[in-house]
Amino acid sequence: MARKVAIIGELKFPLDLHYSHQKRGHNWVVRLRNGNARIGLDHLGALPMIRVHEAHPQPYSIELPPEGTELKQDGPYGLLETVKYIGPFYAPLSGTIVEVNPDRISSPPHAIADPYADGWFLILKPNSLEKEWNNLLTGEPYVKWVQQDIIANIDTDEYVDAARKGYKIVEE
Repeated sequence: MARKVAIIGELKFPLDLHYSHQKRGHNWVVRLRNGNARIGLDHLGALPMIRVHEAHPQPYSIELPPEGTELKQDGPYGLLETVKYIGPFYAPLSGTIVEVNPDRISSPPHAIADPYADGWFLILKPNSLEKEWNNLLTGEPYVKWVQQDIIANIDTDEYVDAARKGYKIVEE
């Protein structure tokens, strides 16, 4: 089944997902049939993990909390450390972690091929889903937020130039 995807340069953002946009979180969220939520990083957020393996296979590490940990929306929940970057992840929703993707915490972690498929981090049992869901962005409002975030906060000319040129929507 085809899905609409916004493209900024080489970065892709499916329009059917919901995304956090607070504290530069760049997390995507999808509701699962059982009421839980799968969480991962969008293409921009996952780029350090993708690029580290593409350009030069230098180590990086991801710290994620174990199952049973309670998260609070917009609160830090883990850490990414690469050669050029150290920073936290921020929870898009509050709830209890029910599963952690073992590929993200293996040593060394597996490279992320697709941040929206194998790149997921956690499955969360939300405790305030209906209330917090409205704090997330989806569709073109998120893509416009990402454009502005790239222009304001990314120091790579290639991405800033692409964001200034706009985005296109395609079906994949």
